[in-house]
Amino acid sequence: MDLKKQKLPIQTLHTH
Repeated sequence: MDLKKQKLPIQTLHTH
């Protein structure tokens, strides 16, 4: 489930 939490921040960087 740690992978799902890491994907959240990665998507935020992609949106910036």
